[in-house]
Amino acid sequence: MIGICFYAILMNTIVYRGFYTEHNGVQFPIALLQFDGLHAYCWSWINNGAGHISYFDFTVGKAATLMHLTETHASLHASGVRQLTISTAKKRRSITKQSGPAIADLQSWRHFDSVPVPLGEALPWIMKPKRWNKCSDFVRLTKKDFFQKTGGYLQVFLCRRASFSALAKRKHKRNWSLDCGEMILAVFTER
Repeated sequence: MIGICFYAILMNTIVYRGFYTEHNGVQFPIALLQFDGLHAYCWSWINNGAGHISYFDFTVGKAATLMHLTETHASLHASGVRQLTISTAKKRRSITKQSGPAIADLQSWRHFDSVPVPLGEALPWIMKPKRWNKCSDFVRLTKKDFFQKTGGYLQVFLCRRASFSALAKRKHKRNWSLDCGEMILAVFTER
């Protein structure tokens, strides 16, 4: 089955799915997911506001501040490395890296990201990820997706097709998937 994913990448098959809310007729992008079977990316509204970020790199013992953020995203790669990358017009930095099992070695599922979804009011800014216009599949999130609550979280997992049903039965109301052969990027609303 991994051969199918490699074939998809060679054929430039990249799947996108956008999630948004609406308030007073204005659409607010919540998350944009990209998956090609070996690499997953998540742009979320909470990490993509206007402003700056200060961080400390413990590996080299240096602090830095990046001004005027243009993009922030989480990614999970074929090697099993999960990272958070931030960008400005001039710099791009990976500020966190975590190692885990390689995607090909994943036996059941791995949590990838959590995205808060407030539904009761307008967001303080509108996320504008560069790849939003590449997406042709959008999901409008409503209170129905969160048991009539005014919000919740999207939980994003990478899993094998065989473990998707067991994962979906655990504690989630709604689900969507981005499929590539044996591997699925699964998105759930939490109860």
